[in-house]
Amino acid sequence: MARAEGQYGTVEERDGRASVRLERRLAATPEEIWPLLTDPEEVALWLAALEIEPRVGGVYNLSFENTDSTSRGHLTRFEPPTVLEYSWREGAAIESLVRFELRATPDAAGTDFLLTHTALDNAASGPEYAAGWHAHLDLLEARLAGQAADWDWLRFNDLLEGYGGADGEQLGKRAR
Repeated sequence: MARAEGQYGTVEERDGRASVRLERRLAATPEEIWPLLTDPEEVALWLAALEIEPRVGGVYNLSFENTDSTSRGHLTRFEPPTVLEYSWREGAAIESLVRFELRATPDAAGTDFLLTHTALDNAASGPEYAAGWHAHLDLLEARLAGQAADWDWLRFNDLLEGYGGADGEQLGKRAR
């Protein structure tokens, strides 16, 4: 599952809806990564402001500063430190599903990290979500390495192009 530098995730389309899948091998244990997915102070450093009720059925809301958008949902799986899954709804968009899976590597020195975002509202949104998640996971990796990192629209636009999305000039102001 090791990821070569610059390797992209996958975007698939089924029945007019998109799914995104990104994999990373992280140099931390699942127990070290879990707070970066569930602790509001940690999540704010790489993703967005978080409101969470850490239980199945609990609230999981993200407020993105860089786009002034909010995703609202509920936890559908909460299995520390291996699986976190929640519904995702932005505005009137159809509800989708975000899932993080963390598996200790065979040597227990790291984690195979899998993110899937399924049932996105339309096939055209796949590249935008893939680029957004890719950029945010880069920030999560920087956080794990003890480095401060900020959202970078130029990086997002490069990723968007790499995922086959629209011209970044058109999406840069509203993209995740």
